[in-house]
Amino acid sequence: MTRPSRPETGATARSLTSHTISSVSWLGLLQVATIAMQLCFLASVSRLLDPASFGTFAIAGIVLRLVSYLADLGLGAALVQAPRLTPLMIRQAHGACIAAGLALTGVVLAIAKPLASLTHQKGAVGVTAALACVFVLDAFGTTPSSMLRRRHDFRRIALAEGVSYAVGFLAVGIPCAALGLGAYSLVAASLVQTTTRSVLLLTLAGGPHVPALPTKDMAGLLRFGTAVSGIGFLEFWSSNLDSAMVGRVGGATQLGEYNRASSLVGLPLQYLGQTITRALLPAFARGSVLQVRRGLDYGLSLLSAACIPVLALASVAAHPLVTTVLGPRWRTAADILPIVCVAVLFNTLTQVPAVACEGQGLLRQKASIQMVHMSIVIGGLAIAVAIKAGLFAFALVWLSGEVVRHVGYLALIRARFGVTLRSLGQSYGSACAIAVPAATAAIAVCHVLSGVAALAVVVIVCPLLLLGTVATRPAWPVRRATRQLHLTDRLPLRQARPLIERLVA
Repeated sequence: MTRPSRPETGATARSLTSHTISSVSWLGLLQVATIAMQLCFLASVSRLLDPASFGTFAIAGIVLRLVSYLADLGLGAALVQAPRLTPLMIRQAHGACIAAGLALTGVVLAIAKPLASLTHQKGAVGVTAALACVFVLDAFGTTPSSMLRRRHDFRRIALAEGVSYAVGFLAVGIPCAALGLGAYSLVAASLVQTTTRSVLLLTLAGGPHVPALPTKDMAGLLRFGTAVSGIGFLEFWSSNLDSAMVGRVGGATQLGEYNRASSLVGLPLQYLGQTITRALLPAFARGSVLQVRRGLDYGLSLLSAACIPVLALASVAAHPLVTTVLGPRWRTAADILPIVCVAVLFNTLTQVPAVACEGQGLLRQKASIQMVHMSIVIGGLAIAVAIKAGLFAFALVWLSGEVVRHVGYLALIRARFGVTLRSLGQSYGSACAIAVPAATAAIAVCHVLSGVAALAVVVIVCPLLLLGTVATRPAWPVRRATRQLHLTDRLPLRQARPLIERLVA
């Protein structure tokens, strides 16, 4: 289902580049606030709830993600990728999303008990049932979110997500956890966050939002959306089998440790990856091969430069990081965090080529890569269960699958878009060169200090080393991407510099 690329004109290239720059800038600035709120929530709730509560919620989350890829029938991605849309098609897509959300709410209520029993976690039944209405609540925000993405209006999307996170998780989730509601405090936070996000998106996007019954005009959108949903379903299984198996074999407590380790580093970087890939998807969908190759180069350079140094520091300072942020009872999470960091790195970097392939309609190739990924994960989990391995082995299985999937996507973008090994080596090599001095310093600090003192020194000293390394020659690909996209020109501090200079004078 490959979509032919459009020829690139100067005006088109400048327009796409300008939109992408603005998107990345706004998303980046507002997502920093979201990540800060996320870390605040993790630090607070991890001290109020025990690992079993997080494990129970994680089991319910697996059940929900099982059907979440069918929630919007893939119409969210189809609306962004479609070359032409009419107001009627938008209304029909909105109606189809709401109908699918209602149907899936009923499905989850029906399958909550049998699916939870498969993992031997009967306590997850009530939590899963309570979370079932997330689908219909989220469905109201799918179409307005897609239309904002199509218009490159990521400022409003990020605003809706940031405000909804603050309302749901900080204003509702933390007080509920303090009141002793356990896993249901996370349920309340999720429901309030989803409701707030959908209401804000409906308000900010404008019309048309009156649902309409689907007609044959929807056939093209549904074909593309169904393919995207099918691939997403494969991604679910390959990405969540390890968590499901930990819950079945090790119980809610071990799953809670496993889940917190992945969430501590995975959720902030997931936001970062989404910031870049969501901004690039419209350009990937409408760009030429040259534009896609350029977007891949810039996207991988920026994302690897942001992820590799941060994850290297998190791996080195795993124990002081976990005990300081989550609390002293999460030591098992600290033990597996270095492996989790490497797995999260490959998972995050894969987002860029995966979105490029989706934007260009390479869905069959994506499905093939996911099938190979799933085979690796299933084989690894079977071995881990057979030898009665611990969390460390399950984390290694996750890492192995992510490495194989990332290599598969790199091979695909080389063949389809002409991305060279040299450019990939420069992107990843420059990020590693930036990370080495800071990671070396962090190792020395952790040998001398421990706990909060070690983390404090790492947080103060290592960023200075990172910034200093960015100015060196090995970091040239990162600086080139930043300069070509004029990202620093969009920073509010730089725009306000003339005013600051006048005030100082």
